[in-house]
Amino acid sequence: MDFIKEPFEMQPARNLPERIRKAGWRLEKDSSKDAVWSFISLLQRAAAEQLPLYVPVVSVQSTDINTIDPLDLQIFVAPDKDLFRQIELEQGGLAYAAYLNPPEIDCTPAAEYRQIPAGDFFRIALDDTNSAGAVLEPWDLSAFLTRDILGLVLNKDGSSAQTALYVCRGETPWQDADVLVNAARHPFSTEEPCPAALFKRAGTNLTSLTDQLEEPAENQILVTDARVGDSSSIFHVALPQSTTEENLRILIEEILAKAQRMGYSSVAMPAIGNEEAQVDTAAPFSLIAISAWFSRHPDCGLSVTVTVRDPQIYENFLDYLQA
Repeated sequence: MDFIKEPFEMQPARNLPERIRKAGWRLEKDSSKDAVWSFISLLQRAAAEQLPLYVPVVSVQSTDINTIDPLDLQIFVAPDKDLFRQIELEQGGLAYAAYLNPPEIDCTPAAEYRQIPAGDFFRIALDDTNSAGAVLEPWDLSAFLTRDILGLVLNKDGSSAQTALYVCRGETPWQDADVLVNAARHPFSTEEPCPAALFKRAGTNLTSLTDQLEEPAENQILVTDARVGDSSSIFHVALPQSTTEENLRILIEEILAKAQRMGYSSVAMPAIGNEEAQVDTAAPFSLIAISAWFSRHPDCGLSVTVTVRDPQIYENFLDYLQA
């Protein structure tokens, strides 16, 4: 059936440039840690996928450099390479510039553009000690990525970040992730918090699909199209009726392993073991289980966001991550 997806090749994030742009605009009104890390995680995804960026350059062979309108831009000269144009910042210093989509001729200075993979572009800006960093969308979003931020997007050795674990206050369906996890004892019932939030957001786009399906049995994972935001899939997870730390740990590991096999890079899930299918522990159960799986799969390339509704549990989760 066309709503069941089991691809084994890498699945590119949907509308990644637009998701980066929206996350950057969000930072203008929301400077919270969650908003910042959401933006950084998308940049990590761009680096991992080598999303093509459009970088203004002037060819070394050009004999017409002086005819280009600088518009407060300077030129970075690299011998035997393209000349990368840099923006002169108001606070001083120069920064590399790049666009998420092909620039409009009318709103940018006259120049040539090269498609450069995002990871390579970030690395160029990070490695140049004379540069202040990089600016995305100089004439629109104008998101300034300092070299410290670029260091978070890339590991210290300049390679893409491999794993990431975040906590967010709220509901899973509102997260910006490839996979949304709908975990409940009855995943198609709106009587439980996680599916209630999911079906409230997705509406008939999703119910028209799930009405055709049998609800997954206990400990099963049913994969459907997301039909929610820019996400690709929903993992409908039927939690066990009798919960133990061991069977929940195994279930969390199966969720992560399936996401990896399907080629996804980001997962959002509720706090299984603390809010969904609670076990008798005050520890951040799902974070511990995910961290343990990460330690055994350091190159999995997954970014996982755990959503929490209860404010005290949220604080406990933050304490664990910051310890």
